[in-house]
Amino acid sequence: WSIATALFFAVILLTLVAYGETVATFPRIWRGSQTFTHGILILPVCAYLIFSNRHAICRLTPRPYPLALLLLPALGFFWLVGHATGTLIIEQFSLVAMMPALVLASFGPRITRAVAFPLCFLFFIVPFGDVFQPSLQNFTAGFAVHALRLTGVPVAREGLYIATPVAVWRVAEACSGLRFLISGFALGCLFAYLNYRSRRKRLVFMGLSIVVPIIANGFRAYVLVLGGDLREMRLGGGFDHYAYGWAVFAAVMFAFFAAGSAFRDRTPSEDAAGSRAETLRVTLIPVRLGRWVGVALTSLFAVTVWPALSSYLTRQETHARAAA
Repeated sequence: WSIATALFFAVILLTLVAYGETVATFPRIWRGSQTFTHGILILPVCAYLIFSNRHAICRLTPRPYPLALLLLPALGFFWLVGHATGTLIIEQFSLVAMMPALVLASFGPRITRAVAFPLCFLFFIVPFGDVFQPSLQNFTAGFAVHALRLTGVPVAREGLYIATPVAVWRVAEACSGLRFLISGFALGCLFAYLNYRSRRKRLVFMGLSIVVPIIANGFRAYVLVLGGDLREMRLGGGFDHYAYGWAVFAAVMFAFFAAGSAFRDRTPSEDAAGSRAETLRVTLIPVRLGRWVGVALTSLFAVTVWPALSSYLTRQETHARAAA
C-alpha cells in the first residue's frame, strides 16, 4: 500500500502540473458561474467517501495493472483534440477520465471497483450542461403556461415570453433550471449511494433526481407568474422573485428527498465493494518494486506526452506564421 500510494500521488501531482492550463479552468468557471458553483464541493465529497470506507478498502491488496495503460493514450489524444480545437469540455472530461484510469493502473481492478462511485462522482466537477439550457427554457415556459391555463389565468405565449393580463414575463437563462438540475442530480446520486444498497433503487432514484428538478423548476415559474398576477406585480420582482422562487423549489426538493428516505434500506448504507471486502480479499503476494515503478513511469509518460506535443505544435505554428 505504501509503494502504490506514494507512486500514485506522485503521478497524479505531475499530471496536474503538466495539465495546469486545463486544471486552472475548473475553479475559474466555478467562481464565475452560479450554475456550476457546486463543483467546488465534489472533490471533498469524493475524498470523504473514500476515507469513510478506508477500513474495507485496506483489506484488499493493491497490485499494478498494466492493461489500464492502454486507456491513457486514447484519453490523452482526446485531450489534445479538445485543446487544439478550443473545445474546453473535451479537455476537461479527458483530464478527469485519466484519474480513474490511473487508479486502475496503480491499484488494480479490485480496489478500483471498491471506489467506483467516488471515481464516477468525480465527473461532476466538469462544468457541463449549457447545451440543455434552451430546451429547459422552452419546457419551463410551456409548463408554466399549461399550469396557468388549468388554474383559469388568461395567458398567451410567444417563444420564451408569457403574457398575462398584468404583465409580460420572460423565461431567462437563469430561470431555465439548469443549476437546479445539475446540483439536484449530483445530490440525488449521492443520496442514492448512501441510502440504498439495491442497484434498482439507486437507478430509479437517480433517474427521478433528473425528472423532479425539471418539474420543480416549471412549478416554480408557474408560482412566480401566478403570484405576480394575483398581487398585480406587487410581489414577484427583485429580491422577492428569487426568494420565493428558491422557497418553492426547496420545498419540492425537500419533499422529494423525504419521500426517498421513506424507502431507504434498513441497515446503514455501505460502499458496494466495501460490503464485499471479505469475499474480495486476496492473499498477499509480493510484487517486485520494479513493476510498480515501471507502471508509474509508463503512466506518467502516457499522460504527459500530450501537453508536450501540444506545446511543440504551438511553437511550430508560431514559427511558421512568423516566417510567412
